[in-house]
Amino acid sequence: MAIWRPAHLTPIPYSTEAKLPLLSADDSTLITLRKVSARTRISSNVRMGPPHSHYTEATVKYVLQHLRESIEIREISRMVMQSTFIFIRRFSRETGMTPYEFVRRARIAEASALLEYSSRSVHTISLAVGYRNAASFTRAFVEIMGETPTSYRSSTRRSHFRPALRRSAG
Repeated sequence: MAIWRPAHLTPIPYSTEAKLPLLSADDSTLITLRKVSARTRISSNVRMGPPHSHYTEATVKYVLQHLRESIEIREISRMVMQSTFIFIRRFSRETGMTPYEFVRRARIAEASALLEYSSRSVHTISLAVGYRNAASFTRAFVEIMGETPTSYRSSTRRSHFRPALRRSAG
């Protein structure tokens, strides 16, 4: 079964079992978008539909390489040689989220991994993922993840470090 788009675009092959598109091994942009979205517990917003353009791929790569820096959507649109309006519209259509929202989710996904697997302070992590202060980081984290960074850390650590049950020798 295929979903048809306008004549100048090719149909997207879908698997009959899960109703998910068949991914090629080199579709790293889509996989990256899914990972960011899944890590931030909002997986329904990433569209599995049309193949992503090279503009979207370049944007995703740029954002992931420059998470710690200030990222301006205007600069990214210049980098891919599109007007800001066209760039935002095209990226949103292809991914289901605005470039700004992708940057926020990518930063929070990176922060959640650091909270789970490192002992750095919340303030240090907030600076490491590109936030200027811990308050704006915490506000974004709560909005996306539904809990504070500290409570997220304690809940994930509890699940990772549960003691093994001992079997009785008898």
